[in-house]
Amino acid sequence: MESYVVLLRGINVGGKRKILMKDLKHVLEENGFLDIQTYIQSGNIVLKSNFLLKSELINQIETYIERAFGFEVSVFVYTEQDWNYIIEQNPFQKDDITKQYCTFFNDEIDQSIVVKVVKEKKENDRLSVSKNSIYLYVEKGYSKTKLNNTFFEKQLNQKATTRNGKTIMKLQEMLQNL
Repeated sequence: MESYVVLLRGINVGGKRKILMKDLKHVLEENGFLDIQTYIQSGNIVLKSNFLLKSELINQIETYIERAFGFEVSVFVYTEQDWNYIIEQNPFQKDDITKQYCTFFNDEIDQSIVVKVVKEKKENDRLSVSKNSIYLYVEKGYSKTKLNNTFFEKQLNQKATTRNGKTIMKLQEMLQNL
């Protein structure tokens, strides 16, 4: 049985696409997932599953959510090894955690488009791109940067979800305690 981090995109934002974490946990339990823990109301989950392929796990969770709650949600799944790698690759680890963010994608990022993205960044924002995530360090805060989730989705033409540094580290702690 494998441990996973599951991130849901765009739920419980502005009172829309509302999913209570206790209800989500119940849906996942009914469908065979184990040791389910959630963190805050924005779709951060750690769990155990027998699914061997991440793509299969993503499809199943998306299906369960749509059936239970009546709308589609993009799901991002990471093994414990994947999650630890994401943390290790963060070039801003030693900087202020409250200014760190990571935008996650299910597919590889087109490196040719990243050049365009870099040109759009504000002077004080820093970013680093890996295979399927973008690390951000936003000096003036996430609400002030142009480098937000919507921007990256439009530029890279794929769904994404972003988490702050504290959430990323909390999910790692939860994974280690499963």
